[in-house]
Amino acid sequence: MKEEGGIKKTLFDWAMGVGTSVSKARQDGRSPGLFDKAQHTIADKLVLSTIRERFGGRLRFFISGSAALNPDVAQWFDAVGIPVLEGYGLTETSAASCVNRPDANRLGTVGWPLPGTEVKIADDGEVLIKGPGVLTGYHDRPDATAEALDSDGWFHTGDIGSLDEEGYLRITDRKKDMFKTSQGKYVAPSAIAATFKGISRMRRRSSSTVRASRTVSRWWHSTPRPSPNGRARTVSTVGRSPISHSTTGRTS
Repeated sequence: MKEEGGIKKTLFDWAMGVGTSVSKARQDGRSPGLFDKAQHTIADKLVLSTIRERFGGRLRFFISGSAALNPDVAQWFDAVGIPVLEGYGLTETSAASCVNRPDANRLGTVGWPLPGTEVKIADDGEVLIKGPGVLTGYHDRPDATAEALDSDGWFHTGDIGSLDEEGYLRITDRKKDMFKTSQGKYVAPSAIAATFKGISRMRRRSSSTVRASRTVSRWWHSTPRPSPNGRARTVSTVGRSPISHSTTGRTS
């Protein structure tokens, strides 16, 4: 689409913006306004439906597991009208324990527990699971079994997570990756890594802007330009900052 440019790219960007707006309203539990609904009907007919046709035209949803789904990817597909239902489970829980539903999909979470499965969060943030799919023990490994299963039958997953007010489970980190601060607080490194990634992106953008500004400044101050008396002049920037130096007192 970037290569084609023109009206097609403009129309595509507009349609995706409308789809994203409607998707986010749905995620927030809000009903899109009349204007958004009208726009979405047009956007779907002109653009979004053609994208769905590329996937066969009858695809209702994807299911994603094994690793965390990129939020931007999830948002893109949801805006198009093909939700990606993220799920969660382990070998010890007979694979899936939680999954989002087509009619109850909250991006960034792994959904609700499957029927018969219980999930709770321990005091230290670890996700605990109990249900018919949970293992009864590791073969010939009683020590490992005692470490993973408590006396009440709860399986300790080793994952850190949280349950929101509607029961959606969000996985945030691995317990073994957490570290303890000098104040005695456990910190999830993934949250810190995500923060630094955001800072790095901002720094890269800022650096690019500064480099561009310096390039333009050098070009401007080294390009011959007419002076009031009609003669061309060149202003040297040697020994001066290309951005912050003063223009006062220069001579032709």
